[in-house]
Amino acid sequence: MMTKKFPQWVPAGAVSAWQEVAERERRMIEASKSRPTTGPKAAHTVQEAMIEAWRTDGEPLPSEVFERLLTDQAKGAWESVGKQSATKQVGNIDPPSLLSHFLIRACWGPMFDEQMTKAEYTKHRKLAADLAEELAQLIYGTNLDSWLGRHVLNLKMWATNDERHRPAIEQIYGGRNDAIKSYLDCRDGTVGHFLGRMSGVLYEFAKAIEADQQPVVSLPKPNDANARRVYFIKSATEACMLIFGKVMRREVTILTNAAFQCEITEREVRNHAPQKKGKGNQSVPTRPVVMDSLLDNYRAS
Repeated sequence: MMTKKFPQWVPAGAVSAWQEVAERERRMIEASKSRPTTGPKAAHTVQEAMIEAWRTDGEPLPSEVFERLLTDQAKGAWESVGKQSATKQVGNIDPPSLLSHFLIRACWGPMFDEQMTKAEYTKHRKLAADLAEELAQLIYGTNLDSWLGRHVLNLKMWATNDERHRPAIEQIYGGRNDAIKSYLDCRDGTVGHFLGRMSGVLYEFAKAIEADQQPVVSLPKPNDANARRVYFIKSATEACMLIFGKVMRREVTILTNAAFQCEITEREVRNHAPQKKGKGNQSVPTRPVVMDSLLDNYRAS
């Protein structure tokens, strides 16, 4: 695990979050370097491609942007955060640690889907759905159609025969009562039915694409020079609303200025991440960021 000396006031959870993202970036850089230059295995993940582009252009990595938040310039914001009580709790994660993982995701800026305008996003999703349906029609009734079912069965057989999994399997299936047996049979039958034909999965996938929504944090100009900073402002504001039930524009302003070494005002933060109005002109939070997606950095270590 990477080590670095930070000011004593920096929350331990924030330091831990920085260590995790810095180590993961190091692994992604090494993985990217080891890939062949041509062929199917040459393809980078979205995150690897972003890191590679930033390094080529001399742009800071997410861990480096987040590291700026652990300096004295952001001290006031962290002290304020430490005094807040969370309205949302995830396990035993304290509010500063929870906010840290949201901010790390915010430091990445727009990902692949979020780098599209609304029109581009709609066009991309339609193309993906059309291709999924075309492939489903192409393989329906052929040997390829049963590939997924065979693959899942092979995985299940492998897990069943693996000595490391034997105790867990025996605990599930050994001495089970009728209710457990009924549930397991129903579950296995449902999974087997759904995964039996690849074409069926592709049709379901196409329907899911058509029902897909625009990314939670979307920008009107996702490829603008300041898109990464605007994304940070929107994400940080919504994270504060989700965790603390408050917009906390002063804190978001401090964090943004520290992260991007700029001098924006609270007014600019409000313009980028306005608080929508509900019925009766009551303030309601902007659409909250998805907890699972913004805690990927916490869970993936």
